Amino acid sequence: MIQPKALVLYKQSPAQVASMDGDKIIINVQSGTKKVRPKDISLLHPGPLNSLADLEVMEGAPEEAWELFQGEAPLAEDLAELIYGEFSPSSAWSIYLLLNRTPWFKGTFDKIEVSTHEEREVREKADREKKEAKDKLESFKARLAKEEFIQEDQVFLDELKQQALGLQKKSAILKQLKKEQTPQNAHRLLLKWGIVEPRWNPFPLRSQLDLSAPQFPMEPLPQEERIDLTHTLSYAIDDEGSRDPDDAIAWDGEYFWVHIADAAAVVSPGSKADLAAQQRAANLYLPEGTIPMLPQEVTENLALGLREEGSPAVSFRFKLNESGQVEQGDMMLSWIKVKRISYQKCHEFMDQSPYKEMFQLMSAFQKYRIEQGALQIQMPEVKTRVDEKGKIHITALPSLDSREMVANAMMLTGGWVASFCLKQKISIPYASQPSPDNPPPQGKHLSDMLACRKLMQRSRVSLAPGRHSGLGLDVYTRATSPLRRYSDLLVMQQLRRHLKGEKPMDEDELTMALALFEAQATQVTVAERQSNIHWKLIYLQEQPNWQAEAVLGDQNERQGHFVIPSLALETRIPMKQKKELNSMVILSVKSVDIVENTAQFKIEKWLD
Repeated sequence: MIQPKALVLYKQSPAQVASMDGDKIIINVQSGTKKVRPKDISLLHPGPLNSLADLEVMEGAPEEAWELFQGEAPLAEDLAELIYGEFSPSSAWSIYLLLNRTPWFKGTFDKIEVSTHEEREVREKADREKKEAKDKLESFKARLAKEEFIQEDQVFLDELKQQALGLQKKSAILKQLKKEQTPQNAHRLLLKWGIVEPRWNPFPLRSQLDLSAPQFPMEPLPQEERIDLTHTLSYAIDDEGSRDPDDAIAWDGEYFWVHIADAAAVVSPGSKADLAAQQRAANLYLPEGTIPMLPQEVTENLALGLREEGSPAVSFRFKLNESGQVEQGDMMLSWIKVKRISYQKCHEFMDQSPYKEMFQLMSAFQKYRIEQGALQIQMPEVKTRVDEKGKIHITALPSLDSREMVANAMMLTGGWVASFCLKQKISIPYASQPSPDNPPPQGKHLSDMLACRKLMQRSRVSLAPGRHSGLGLDVYTRATSPLRRYSDLLVMQQLRRHLKGEKPMDEDELTMALALFEAQATQVTVAERQSNIHWKLIYLQEQPNWQAEAVLGDQNERQGHFVIPSLALETRIPMKQKKELNSMVILSVKSVDIVENTAQFKIEKWLD
């Protein structure tokens, strides 16, 4: 039985038993008095201990006792008498402090273990390293106060950088400075101390994306029958400088063709390349360069128009009626001849065959979609690129007939593939978008586009088909970019199995692949968006006299929502009075915050 004035252990601290209160025990601790259960404490010494103030840590020779008790399991009383010459409350407490805190003894007060020589060496080494680390930290703290660093401080600065990248949750520097341990605070210190340059882009790594190029070897192209379509020239129309064209279109006088790079031929489900693509979700397009989803070898061999001898493709053949609907459609494995051309160059030839005929067909299809409720939201777009010399290029992407033509061709194909798979009961990821609760306003002004965008719900990807209201299509899937996006590759793998007479993957297999894709695809989108903003802000920071036109797209009582077309950037600025929507204004930069990835602008003058 534990009696009053006994020394007990309570939550790793000493306590004195004061009295008994039924099935509870009243104890005195450093902070006052507590009522506890017997199981909450453990006896160290029966007493008497008159007061916790009488308790002291005694001096002795524990190392000699360690040598003497090698191979034994001594009792606390015997160990106390050998080391301190007595078994008292103070010596009992001193024995407890030797356990697990020193290299000689471990275990519990009731079951003491004597460390072996090997265990002692390991513990002493760990203690030395811990002391050295503590001494280094204390020295670093002194230098930190003066913002002076030496080479051995690199470990703390690396830790801070990991914090800025979101790869580590704690930082000794931020803790010492009593700052909230966030990536933003770490980034701000790195900039302040010149450890990183303002141009340093942390966002891709902060999104935990793999920035290395995939290295898995490409499977050989299967020796299989393909329809030879090289007699009809096909056109891969893309942005200037594109290196991964995976779609092309053609017109043979009777049929409209859409060709898709046959990536699924060399990236089979479950292969190393497939699993790597699944984990990456999509090509990562950053202003400073592109990180591909698939090994470079796949792109070099399968991207359309990169090889003189032609390209393997999955080809879709459509016969369209005057209203742009598919009257007849089929697909096949093919070999095609492709000419690469930029949107801008193609735009110059839109009045010539075969561009003229293809544009007419796709214009009819676009008109049909609009009649079915498709929305035409045309916001300013730019391409941001950092060249090899570090120069930032921000290039406007004009609205071109050639771009509209290709976009509609891809939507036509996605709609047909979705409908085909639905009829054939082939599981694929469908893209859908619920209709807005209220009909969005129709108009061509930028304010109309913003109002329309505000009402639209997010698109969804699932194995359940549904209407895509934004495109005006009853069913739709993304299938035309298998070199760039994993969900498209997944669709083409399913179609390829169907064409080969093989059983497509079932819903369970697709569900697992799709879940990983969606989570990673979101991270890719976030990293791309934040990186583009980052480099636009760097551009503004390096252009101190920058000014540009902006459009008032929306407003409330306190501020206006402006769109800067030359940057494809949106901002909100306080306004003292309302102005007519779509009014033009000249803006200049008020401040740029690289860490928060934001900029503040001010109105220089109204142009109306």
